[in-house]
Amino acid sequence: MTKEKSLKITYSLAELPSSQHRAGLVGLILLAKDIENSSTGRIKILDLDDDGVEIEFDEKGLEDLLNEVYAATEELEERTKKIPKAKLVKTETRIEIDPKTKKEKKTTVYFYNNIVPRGEYLDRFDRSPDKIWMKLWRNMLWQIMRGVPATRKPFEERAKGNGSKDVGVIWDQLSKKLDTSVKLPSTYFLGAQETNAEGVPFKDLARFQFLLHFWPFVAQVYIPVRVDKDGKRAFDGYCIAIPDVAALETFCSDYPRILEDRSNEPSGYRPKDSLIDIPEEAGLDIFRRLTESVRAAEGRLETSDLVFGVDIYHARKDGNNVRILYCNRIEPLSSRDREYEKIRSQLKDHLFRHQRLMNLVKGNDWYEGFDRLLCTIPPAHAFFSPFFSRDARVCFEIQVNRGEKEMRTTETESEALAVFEEAIILKIIDEYLREKLRDKYNLTWKKIEEIKSNEKLYSLRKKEYGDRKDALVKEAFYAIRSRTGEDFINYFASTICSVPHWLSEGDYMKLTKALYQDTDRIRTLSMLALSTKGTRAEYKEKKDNE
Repeated sequence: MTKEKSLKITYSLAELPSSQHRAGLVGLILLAKDIENSSTGRIKILDLDDDGVEIEFDEKGLEDLLNEVYAATEELEERTKKIPKAKLVKTETRIEIDPKTKKEKKTTVYFYNNIVPRGEYLDRFDRSPDKIWMKLWRNMLWQIMRGVPATRKPFEERAKGNGSKDVGVIWDQLSKKLDTSVKLPSTYFLGAQETNAEGVPFKDLARFQFLLHFWPFVAQVYIPVRVDKDGKRAFDGYCIAIPDVAALETFCSDYPRILEDRSNEPSGYRPKDSLIDIPEEAGLDIFRRLTESVRAAEGRLETSDLVFGVDIYHARKDGNNVRILYCNRIEPLSSRDREYEKIRSQLKDHLFRHQRLMNLVKGNDWYEGFDRLLCTIPPAHAFFSPFFSRDARVCFEIQVNRGEKEMRTTETESEALAVFEEAIILKIIDEYLREKLRDKYNLTWKKIEEIKSNEKLYSLRKKEYGDRKDALVKEAFYAIRSRTGEDFINYFASTICSVPHWLSEGDYMKLTKALYQDTDRIRTLSMLALSTKGTRAEYKEKKDNE
């Protein structure tokens, strides 16, 4: 009896052409280690370090590997509508109560056979009660990677217990010269196509293309969220984030911990941690999770030593077509990644957080772009939304606290001005509103607190104070929003600065200089400062009446 032929293949991270190939190498190693003891053939990691790996397997071992990748089950799926051209298994009539009319109504449910990818390696790390992480991964696989039903054949054959021809084809390719050129379809490589605009076909080396079967086990899946001006939320396809691995053995060691540490908190039927505001956040979140993994092991590498970056693909299925809407690459940067952790944990409003993240990724100051945002969203959202107002206050407080620390080492006038502009604007807006309430309506918070023992009068005066303050906030907000350049300077000087402000002469000089030299900045900060001052009475009343 002759010994079955084995293949030994050596891979180096440096020779692989893309992040998808390098992530695929990680996936191959993880699955090979996972099944090498239970395989009916031979699968063996012979040599592994941070630079590369040597792996050995025979045809039976290859079959076990591919069976792990394409394992699937056939399950009944119920639908409320018929699926055109799909084979109907059975129908069922149900009697339900209409939530509007409270009357009984008959509903017909249609059942179809559905192929469900198993992804056993990933499934073991999903400890959420409803397997929400696995559902997300399977949905992405079926809608993006295998969005065309004809590409699901490897899963379908295994779900039905039939032998798959892919094992023999791949074995023949790898058994020949390893540098044999083969076609590179988009089924395996995101962004590929049969030929480019010049008619040149996409091709790859056989031993490299082999790795592309495994990268979906390493890529992380996110859901971009869009919120319209009315605050309605909608999911917009999938973001697939592929880590570009720099240290092979170390990353393979860390990856299971990254999966285990994911939060299982749901948001609807999706994992909360999978919802992102901008595509680049997928990369930032991977850096965050890698950083947490690095912190868990003392004396370990930095995040930038584990990955060169993260490639991000935003894809969506439109009808029968899968479209790549956006692709980008983001690289680790410790200062930016630390700031992202704060934004992620502290900011709650989608529109506010979206703009902050855009500024973070572009390297802009935190307030940039908010002038355009505040000129397009409903004004009530700016100062009566409980989350937008809160987020604006949080950002001002962060800047003020940071400024106080930096001032101890700040020596030049320009640095001092940059440090204190936010604090000065916030203080001036606050004093303008307080003085206007006192002079125009004889309302002060101190006087209201003095009548707290009279519950009815206290409630009436408190409401009056809030209503008057909200009216002043609106008036100033509209006035600033409609003015730019010199018109804004004149309004700020004649109206906002018309009441006494308890500022030092130095602070007045700093403010005056900034008002003329950096007008747009002061205008943006003024609108943001006003957004922190709404009492949200109108918002609460609106919600109560809904």
